[in-house]
Amino acid sequence: MYASIDTNYELQEPLPEQGEFQPPAPPESASDETRSKATTAGWPFTAEEAAAKVKGESTRTIDLGEGIVMQLVRIPAGEYVDAAGVKQTVERPFWMARFETTNEQMRRFEPTFNSRREDRYGYQFGRLCYGMNGDEMAAVRVDWNKAQAFCRWLSKQTGKTFTLPTESQWEWACRAGSDSDFWFGNIGEDFTPYANLGDVRLIEYAANTTTGYYTTTALINNPNKYDDRVPRDRTFDDGVFLTNRYPRDEKGVMLATPMYQAERPEGFEGMPQPAKFKPNPWGLYDMHGNVWEWTSTETDTGGKIARGGSFYDRPKRCTTASRVDYRPYHKVFNVGFRVVCEE
Repeated sequence: MYASIDTNYELQEPLPEQGEFQPPAPPESASDETRSKATTAGWPFTAEEAAAKVKGESTRTIDLGEGIVMQLVRIPAGEYVDAAGVKQTVERPFWMARFETTNEQMRRFEPTFNSRREDRYGYQFGRLCYGMNGDEMAAVRVDWNKAQAFCRWLSKQTGKTFTLPTESQWEWACRAGSDSDFWFGNIGEDFTPYANLGDVRLIEYAANTTTGYYTTTALINNPNKYDDRVPRDRTFDDGVFLTNRYPRDEKGVMLATPMYQAERPEGFEGMPQPAKFKPNPWGLYDMHGNVWEWTSTETDTGGKIARGGSFYDRPKRCTTASRVDYRPYHKVFNVGFRVVCEE
């Protein structure tokens, strides 16, 4: 008893009886409901049907000078249901770059352009990071404004109209008739023949530069959670770490992997490799992963939208629905672009 009040504040009321656990019902998906209502005749369609839709000339090559070219593929007009379940119409055919814009292509526009380097997360000891500036690697740290300036420069050089794709153009071209998470399948399926996504290769961030008396690098055995901290898909290995479509260092020496101590096949020093991953049915490479790609579409608040995911992102962030937005002046380590050209 305290202050004439006979109350035991430490006494706890008995817990109510626990009934059998009932898992919560999944919330209704507005997009699923919309998707079930939105339809369009003749979509989705197969890879064979996609190829048959391209009539006449299917490829073009743009000469940027000094032996550097840009390959374009023709994308037909059509209708599809987008990732939000909304019917979209691409009214006119257009041309799209087969690959993401590379560093050497950017340097035809801006000779001092530099995609810079990507930090290691392990023992660095003052040594340089992983190079992102190889000629045939996808250009990154290109803000939206500069990507638009490249398009204007390319238009002036060629007499044709180059722009960034709209979101509708990008998704239509990426899907190439598919209604799945990726043009080649769904989340959980093996993506390694088709895309450079955030998989087991991201362990290469945790590198030790002290090996060979500081002359080479090696992966850290059993890295701690601070060195090896990038979330990733641990099921698959696509064989590529950063943006290496043609894995070469900045001196032009081909690397079998992005690790600097990688073996180099005899006779292949400085020679580009063929494209690593398979193209979609319209001949486009790296529409999923590798680097995010700017579009000309913006959010209600002025953010510029990028699509497709990157080497740094797990599969769920690299689908046909995946999108991020940044301010037009942001230079992002895993964002690049590809261009489109009017018919």
